[in-house]
Amino acid sequence: MVIVSDSSTTRCAWADDNTAAVVSFSPATVNLDLAAKETRRIHQAMRTPVI
Repeated sequence: MVIVSDSSTTRCAWADDNTAAVVSFSPATVNLDLAAKETRRIHQAMRTPVI
């Protein structure tokens, strides 16, 4: 996972064998730890098989 923050947004991204995404958080003042945790939650949800 990659975390980038500038003056307007915080972005977390990942790429693995079958998924890739960028999650943006605005404003950039969002806590980086919380942004990473939320991105990990989204990543795990995307990798869960839909039954």
